[in-house]
Amino acid sequence: MGKDRKRLRKATPTGVSDGSQTSGGVSSACSLCESSISGGRELKCKTCCRCYHPVCANINDDVFDVLLPILPSVGWVCQDCIETISAKRKTIDNDFQSLNAAVRKLELGYNALLQRIDKVETGTCTGTHLLRLRVFHRSSVIQ
Repeated sequence: MGKDRKRLRKATPTGVSDGSQTSGGVSSACSLCESSISGGRELKCKTCCRCYHPVCANINDDVFDVLLPILPSVGWVCQDCIETISAKRKTIDNDFQSLNAAVRKLELGYNALLQRIDKVETGTCTGTHLLRLRVFHRSSVIQ
């Protein structure tokens, strides 16, 4: 099956069910192969709510039989959603690291300013330091 066809199906998901047949006796359709899923042997993604045959989700019958009783309490997430979530998490992690670096830089600047203030207050600041502080203060007031 081509990737283009698979992507098209992702954009327009097929019928969704809660794991049981619908009231009209019609079963849900697999989001991957588009054939009907009968007998309650379906996996419903907890994130996107699309349904899959276990075999279409690369889960063999033995694993599905073990998974079936715990599905209501633990849920299941399809591979497409796992990849999407992983990509978003990576972006968020990168943004978080950038923000952490910016905060550290601000903290260093803040601590340097506190040290300068401390020198001015204790009188250990030389004339050059005072001149720099005055120039800095004037430039920040003008802006």
